[in-house]
Amino acid sequence: MKNYNVVFISGTPGTGKTTIANNLKKELESKYLVEVLSINEIAIDNNLILDFNEEKNYKVIDINNLNIKLNEIIDNYKNQYNHFISKNKNNTKLIKPKILIVEGHITHLLNGCDKLIVLRLNPKILENRLEKRKYIKEKIQDNLESESLGLCSSEGYELYENKLNEIDTTNKTIEEITRIAIEIIEDKSSLPIGNVDFLDWFLK
Repeated sequence: MKNYNVVFISGTPGTGKTTIANNLKKELESKYLVEVLSINEIAIDNNLILDFNEEKNYKVIDINNLNIKLNEIIDNYKNQYNHFISKNKNNTKLIKPKILIVEGHITHLLNGCDKLIVLRLNPKILENRLEKRKYIKEKIQDNLESESLGLCSSEGYELYENKLNEIDTTNKTIEEITRIAIEIIEDKSSLPIGNVDFLDWFLK
């Protein structure tokens, strides 16, 4: 594992991205310098919302400029880290590897990560979660179809290929998912695309 790693966590809405990202920070910060960023907050804070689809209640985001902004942020974090290392090179106790985690539904469409983790979830369970979030019926259906087809993974594969890992979160606790993600981040495990299949739901 390198001294500086950027990890993107993607997945269909409701698969647990924010929860797992924050739990990773809690579990990793004894060994690493960990920062967690929300791609949705970056888009909002930088006025990168192009439109809002009222019918399906979702934001249309300027992906190209979000990509540019995110990589500016990543470069800035790297420069800050390198400055920190240089300043403390004689005090090795302070020096820890850096992990920057960026979570959000569209991170798989963006450049800049060392590892992409896509969280997957059985559409039957996902449906219940989205209903509890009060998603409208059409939006729930869109997300269930995307999950059953593995859309985030297939789109992410175009950019990341062997850097992409899929975690099937179905029937797993937050602690179990976090442990698997840590093994991926620390190069102790690999879960390449293709091992998770929910296509039966789509074909039913």
